[in-house]
This record gives sequence, C-alpha cells and structure tokens, in this order.
Amino acid sequence: MKSNSLNWGPPISIYNLDSNTFTKVKNIKPEFKFDKDDEIFLTNPILGRYNYSDSARGEMKEYLDPYIRDYMKNTMIHNKEIANRNFDQVKFSFSNLWANDYKNNQTVTPHIHSCDIGFLVYLKVDSELLKKETYPSGCTVFRYGEERDARALIPYLVNNFITPKEGELLIFPNNVNHYTVPFDNPNIKRITLSGNIDVELSNW
Repeated sequence: MKSNSLNWGPPISIYNLDSNTFTKVKNIKPEFKFDKDDEIFLTNPILGRYNYSDSARGEMKEYLDPYIRDYMKNTMIHNKEIANRNFDQVKFSFSNLWANDYKNNQTVTPHIHSCDIGFLVYLKVDSELLKKETYPSGCTVFRYGEERDARALIPYLVNNFITPKEGELLIFPNNVNHYTVPFDNPNIKRITLSGNIDVELSNW
C-alpha cells in the first residue's frame, strides 16, 4: 500500500559548492583568533576559533550570494508577507563570520544564531577517518520538535544528523537548535566556516 508523507519542519538546505567557488572560499583566511575572554569563545570554547575581517565578509558574501538567494527564494516565499517580493533584489549582509578548527573531542553545544539566516561550510573534513568513528561522531545535528513522551508508542524524530562532507554548504533558519557531535580521534581534521546573515526588508 502506497502513501505520501509530509516533509515539514525547519527548511535546512544542503548545497554542493562548485569547485571554483569552494577554492575561493577556502583561500579567504581569517584575520585573528578569538580571545579566550571573548563572549563568543566562552559560549562554545573551541580552541581553534577564528574571526574574519570586514573585507573578508564582503568577499565571502559575493561568492556565496547565488546559493543564499536560492535558499531565500525557496523558503521565504512561504511567508505571505513577502511572498510577492523580488528575491533577486533583496539586500543582506554577513553580521558575523568565523571558522572553527575542531580538535580531539571538542564540540559546539546546542545553540541558535542571533540573525535571520545561519550557514556553515565544511572547509576541511577527513571523511575517511570519520568513517572509522562511532556514528554519529563528527556530525552536525539539527534539533526540532518536542521531547519524546515516555508513553509514546511512536517516537518523534527530533534530531537530523548530517555527516560532514568537504565543500558542502548548509543554510538554515536562525532559530533552529543545532550542535556538533565530538569525535575521539586526534588525527581527524574538521574545519568549518560559519556565518550569520541579516536580511534587509525595508524599501524592498
């Protein structure tokens, strides 16, 4: 017997960056390392956490622009207040841009972003080494929905596990909770680029 299931929940899109764009993104280097007293560092104390300059944000915005606009066209159109707008003309900016160089057993704890849209790019992933880890080590996890009721016969699927793949871009709503599963392997490289996008709706 056939049936159709509804796809619902936060719109999380995964794009494979074309090789030219990915090379340009990787070649943009962060400006400085976060200080251990910095608020962002204290929220999730990744030892290898780096910030990008304003000029780097501008370059990155240019390279990722078509992917971000595609995401907005496919998701924001469901907002009846702005459904008839021209998404090619929308203005947006990167309010924050940083990189995380994960070391052995480091993780980003559950959090949301203070922006309109969040994104991350997997800059470096030792996928072969990750395969040897216990699933879901190294995964990015998006969490949505209610906690499971102990009496429920049918459990809720509240966690969406995404195995990192070098060159992939993830774009997601600011308010979807997400975190990183640690991995216990000192030889693994897992470096991500993360950013906050602010959308300008005035005069649009």
